[in-house]
Amino acid sequence: MSNYRQKSEADLYLRQYPELHQWLNVCGVCGARGYKPDLPDNIYLWANVSADHLRAYFRPLALNEAGLCEQCAEAASFLEPR
Repeated sequence: MSNYRQKSEADLYLRQYPELHQWLNVCGVCGARGYKPDLPDNIYLWANVSADHLRAYFRPLALNEAGLCEQCAEAASFLEPR
């Protein structure tokens, strides 16, 4: 499956289930999206498929305290005065 198609399917899924946005992280600089690393196996009591779908559509994305992904935080560290 192409990356574009997977992205549009992920967006469609999130439009159908907007409450799942709470389980996503978005980098404040590059806008990369991914599920929170602490995403539980069961989001809801009655079904496990929501967490499975998020894992299928997105990669885990940890953010630092400033809301940056690892790549952007590393790039920003070069901009800090020493």
